[in-house]
Amino acid sequence: AFKLLFSVTLCNFANMNGVTSFPFIFLSLALVVTATIPFALLAQFGIDNTNYQKEYIDSVKPIKTRDLLINKDGPNVQITNEPDSDFVILQLSDTHFTGDKTYRNLDLKCLKAIYEMVNYVKPDLVIYTGDNIYPSIAFGSNNNIKSATILSEFLKKLEVPFLYEYGNHDTEYYARGSYVDINEIFQANPYCLALDDKEVWDKEGRLSQVVEIRNSDSSLNQTLVLLDSGSYKSSSFLSGYDKFNEKYASWYENKLKKIQKRENLESISEIPSLAFFHIPPFEYKEAVELYKKGSNEVTYLFGENKEGISSPNEPSEVFDKMVELKSTKAMFFGHDHTNYMALRYKGIEMYYGHAIDYRAYPTIKYKTQYRGGNIITLHQDSSYTVESCLLKDIVR
Repeated sequence: AFKLLFSVTLCNFANMNGVTSFPFIFLSLALVVTATIPFALLAQFGIDNTNYQKEYIDSVKPIKTRDLLINKDGPNVQITNEPDSDFVILQLSDTHFTGDKTYRNLDLKCLKAIYEMVNYVKPDLVIYTGDNIYPSIAFGSNNNIKSATILSEFLKKLEVPFLYEYGNHDTEYYARGSYVDINEIFQANPYCLALDDKEVWDKEGRLSQVVEIRNSDSSLNQTLVLLDSGSYKSSSFLSGYDKFNEKYASWYENKLKKIQKRENLESISEIPSLAFFHIPPFEYKEAVELYKKGSNEVTYLFGENKEGISSPNEPSEVFDKMVELKSTKAMFFGHDHTNYMALRYKGIEMYYGHAIDYRAYPTIKYKTQYRGGNIITLHQDSSYTVESCLLKDIVR
């Protein structure tokens, strides 16, 4: 029990910038552990199952978006667009919804922020790129089954189709529910299009799938690849962030090969695709360092980074495979809440999603300059544009 509390309490410092002195950390740990034991016990035994957001959720009005044809019966979910129109995706990341009494006011701000973003963009599809829920035994909210249930209830009221991927926090090892439980909750939502892939089995992970966006004439417009970027190398964040499981590279290639065959294409490079996951890859950190040195290998697109890059410390076979196959033109991730520098490296554009988070970082609830999302517009010719959209610019 002490090891668990010690590890979890340290996790709150993982989201802080800068270096903190050892005496300060030791004292803080002692105080936090002592103060949170009662809350930890409450969380462990799940005494509080109250939905503190029920009043707001009951008041939520549906958001009117286009009623597009969605087919879930094939090997991949397919969404067919209307003639002569763009398809709009809203990427939201790091909502960190807790469902807890202690943070009910911040949770309410989180839900309202999601609503404002979706209502402003009115997308055809929302993709939540991980850390959607935030179990934390140290603060009495390890019940991620509860938080997922409440969040799914809220998303159901929006009536907007959505996909999700996992982050490092959604199914922390001390959380009550596993990914099986969380998948069951979200995928019972009629507006959730997430379905774990069953066409290609040589993979590991909590959720992996491909979604096909098609033009009105049924031609393939864009392929959305959702990948589980994993969590920690071991059960503790102190072990560092793990890279993509090596099996993902073959899963990714085999999925594209099957599409190539069905579409009767000569090369996988003819399949336009975009990738979505949570933790930035090692190659993004590599690109940033090259950009700082003025390398012409990297093209700056927009934005800036305000914190360090929390990524794996070794290259990923998945990124190498994406470069090799020349299908994926861009990847979208989250994880670092105050970073949003977009770069192009080795032919792939890399974008941070703005975090919705009001809870995980100390004082981030006051930092309105980072909160928002990415608007990804797919055009009829399979080209796309990416626009950064901040909550402060749409809510006065």
